[in-house]
Amino acid sequence: MGRASTAGQSHPQTTPGTVEKIKARAAEHPSRGCNRLEALLRLEGIGVSSVTIRKILSDADLGTRYDRWLALEAKNAEKAIELTAEQAAFLERMNRRGQVTSRMTRGSSQGAT
Repeated sequence: MGRASTAGQSHPQTTPGTVEKIKARAAEHPSRGCNRLEALLRLEGIGVSSVTIRKILSDADLGTRYDRWLALEAKNAEKAIELTAEQAAFLERMNRRGQVTSRMTRGSSQGAT
């Protein structure tokens, strides 16, 4: 009887500010998955489930580590940014594995220039 109405809200905790924090944490930690992001956000006092985080990131085209890596690369290409040690290590791992090259080749219909 004492419950507040949440009619029309699918996720009452996902205010626009919360969505921006989720995207920011995903950009800061591109190698971390939704469960780790959930734990990180919970430490900041933001209670959002990993499923909700996954949906928000997917809607923003940041759903996979690869997507977040591409976003980080695009941001880096636009202007000079200071990468954290975690971000730099993640980019180096992705380059060494050749994941970027093989995925970009498969998805590209154009030849290399």
